Amino acid sequence: GLKKLLVGGGEDAEGSPPSSIDLASEEYRNAKAVDGQLWGELIRAGYVHLYYNHDTCNKINVFPIPDGDTGTNMIITLRNAITALGSSPEKDIKQLVQQIAGLTTLNAQGNSGTIFSFFFGKVSTLVSEAKQDDGSLDLRTFATILTKVGEDMYGAMEKPMPGTMLSVIKDTFSEDALSGANTIEGLIRNACEAGQTSLQKTPDQLIVDGVKVLKNFRGKTVVDSGAQGFLYLIEGMVSA
Repeated sequence: GLKKLLVGGGEDAEGSPPSSIDLASEEYRNAKAVDGQLWGELIRAGYVHLYYNHDTCNKINVFPIPDGDTGTNMIITLRNAITALGSSPEKDIKQLVQQIAGLTTLNAQGNSGTIFSFFFGKVSTLVSEAKQDDGSLDLRTFATILTKVGEDMYGAMEKPMPGTMLSVIKDTFSEDALSGANTIEGLIRNACEAGQTSLQKTPDQLIVDGVKVLKNFRGKTVVDSGAQGFLYLIEGMVSA
């Protein structure tokens, strides 16, 4: 199903389109600017990793309702945007993030999907406001945008719950996490490390009516499912 989705369907589909750029090459690992094509391929790589692991998110879905659909909702929210990337994402980063934001907003499903779409929407808003150079952003500007996205998302809730997708996104892109990165690879790796550290804290942070709801869920301690899904996206970028 994933293969057919990423090539646009058809019985003879053999795999997703090859990446239009070599993310593992020195050129892109050491990139100091981010254009739409680079960001689009990173999102595509993250989506594939999320897709293959989304059932784990379903199984550990506790908050706010243990209905076992967090991973599925995140996949549904993002898949049309991934399909729209085609064989080569739009090079202008402003156009690319607008495309992803629009399609994730239209297809957002469930609480996790809505928060997921909010992330892409905030990225689009802030990228559109930033000074660009030929459709790209320098690494420091892009890092500042991601930090503000995390802060704005967390601050948008009247009473944001720590130990959830919102708090983990904020920690993933914190200024402390991203400030030392000089390349796009360094930026993504630092974000992933910070996010993983934050994710592991969620069982002790997410407290509802005095109860740590992620503790002893079906006999074991789990992490927040939406936050795990978001980290799968970042892990996929690192792998690529």
